[in-house]
This record gives sequence, C-alpha cells and structure tokens, in this order.
Amino acid sequence: MPIKKTADKIRVLYVLADMQGCGWYRCMIPSFYLQMTGEFHAICAHELAMADLYNYDIVIFQRHFEDKVKPLWDAAKMNNSVIIYETDDDFFNIRPSNPANKFIHQKERYNVRDFLKKADAIIVSTPFLRSRVQQEIKRTDNIYVIPNMIEIDDKFLQNRKWEYDKGVRIFYSGGPSHIEDFYEMQPCFEKLKDKYGDKIQFYFMGWAPDQIKNKEKLINFIPWQTVQRGIQVMSSVQPHIGIVPLHENIFNRSKSNIKWLEYTISGAITVASKIIPYEECIEDGVDGILIPDNKPNSWVDSISKLMDNTDLIKPMWDKALNRLQDSQYNIRSSYQYTIIDVIKNIYDKEMAKRIKKAAKVF
Repeated sequence: MPIKKTADKIRVLYVLADMQGCGWYRCMIPSFYLQMTGEFHAICAHELAMADLYNYDIVIFQRHFEDKVKPLWDAAKMNNSVIIYETDDDFFNIRPSNPANKFIHQKERYNVRDFLKKADAIIVSTPFLRSRVQQEIKRTDNIYVIPNMIEIDDKFLQNRKWEYDKGVRIFYSGGPSHIEDFYEMQPCFEKLKDKYGDKIQFYFMGWAPDQIKNKEKLINFIPWQTVQRGIQVMSSVQPHIGIVPLHENIFNRSKSNIKWLEYTISGAITVASKIIPYEECIEDGVDGILIPDNKPNSWVDSISKLMDNTDLIKPMWDKALNRLQDSQYNIRSSYQYTIIDVIKNIYDKEMAKRIKKAAKVF
C-alpha cells in the first residue's frame, strides 16, 4: 500500500556518505530548505540503525557504494519508502591519481550501478553527469538535476575592501583528488612569483602539490577546513582571484562549478580551465578568465594580464556576482524550483504510480 505522511509532512531522510563538501552541498543545505517550507520533516544522518529506515517517506542515499548500505536500502524498500540515489561524481571514470580510486574497485562500481538501477529516482548535480548516468545504466527516466547552490552574504560583500597595495591575493581551495590537474600547469606559480615578487600572494587551502608546498615562501598554506569554516577563512583572506586548473577528462567534465560559487561569494573572480562546467558560467574576459589549455605559459599570460591591469578585477567580479545572483545557483531565490519542486515531483509521481498499481490488484 502507498505510504502515508505524518502530520501532513513528508518525512525525508538523507543517508550521508560524508559531512564535508559533498554532504554539505548535496544534503545538509537542501534538507534545511526542505524543512523551512513546513511541508517536509527532513534530517541528515551519518550513522543509522536499520529501525531508523522504517520512519521515512523518502530516503535519499548520498553517493554510497558500500556493501554495508544494502541492508539499509532493503529496510527502506520494505517500508515502501521512495528511494532516491544522489550523486555528484562519476564513479565509473575516477582517475587513477585520485585517492578515492583505491576504494572504488569493480565490486564498488557494481554496487553503484545496482543502486542507480534500483532507485525510484536519481538526483545528480549537472546535466553532463545526468547524461553519463544515462549512458552507464541505459536509463533515461526519473533522473533529475539539482545543482550545487550557495548562499550569498550581501553584508560581507558590501563591506569588502578592494585594494592591491599589499599585493594581489590568488586563492586555491581543494583536496588531493585534484593532483592530476596540477601536473602540467604547476610551474606557473614559480614563474609568476619570479615575475611579480611580493606583488603576488598565493594561498592554498586544504591541499597543495608537494612541489609547490615545499618551495620556501612560494605559497601561504591553510590546513583543511570544514565547508562552513573554509568559506569564512577564504573570505577573511579577501582574495582577488580564485583559480581552478582542471585536466581535460570525463570525470572533471561531470563535476560542478562549486569553486566558482565559493570564489564569487568571497569576492574573487575565477580563472579556470576551459572545460564544462566553468565555460558555462564564465564569459571569458567579461566576468572571469577561461584558459584554453593547462600549459604553464597560458596560466602565466592570463594572470599577468590581471596583475598588470588590476582595475579589471573588480568590474569582472561585479559581473560574476550579478550572474550568480540571477542564476539557479543562488539558493535563496531558487530553492523552490531547484529543490522543493523536484523532491515533490519525485514523491508525487512515485505515489501516483503505486496507487495505480495497487488499483490494478483490486
């Protein structure tokens, strides 16, 4: 029989795979906005007993691949919960240099494929990743895109100072999964430092390639932070430029534009490799810079143009902020159609299908 709502609220459980970047953007923020409507009772949990799974109308499994999740999945199925598989990564094209690769083997990929096929619906972060999932499991129905979104702190940005007398601050935030993205371009940091000296300052938060990190006085290194704390730390640096070097491959094309979101709300323009998804949110030379390849000289040339013409940075950022404010990525203005309507549509569609199926039985 179709499941029933409690107290006229749809009960939603996000089963977290992690509580860092992906868990924060894909589950914890959406659950807050679901809860805020008054139509949903939404929570996120990392550790669960099987009994917990019998209390929810919708259960959303966040990019799980482990055998230990199967009993939880089965419990949710037994409860007639609507099961959604949520992912923002292409598990089938993880790069050999990515630390996650040592955890994702043939069995884990099989589990992901099985979860994707069995789920009542699938939620991904980008249209490109949706196409990848469709190709991988030969399924086109009930695959929805909920983009990564972010909150804009208008008060901070209004008070943010724009000055370059102490140097242009260039920021990178990321983890070791991006090591391959730096292989070719990383000599650019020494070249730029040799060229501009104290007029340029590099900040790396979370991780930096050893060749860069171990070079004396080349960068300022900030240890790994939680997402919330990381944005606060980045904003306190007041960066002028945020960088996103990306190697051209399917895994990176499946990723979201999260660094553009984070850099923009901290007051920085984004200089990124010209691949999806950054070429979809940056107009080259207007509200950011797109670099057509990952060669060191291309990075040096692009950043040098900004170093030699710092008066270009603030107008570019103004345009980037306007783009973000008017887009689906601005969660405060878009959450109704990007999150709420999608979850309600999945739930209503599945309930209608089950009611129709039950009617045939009788």
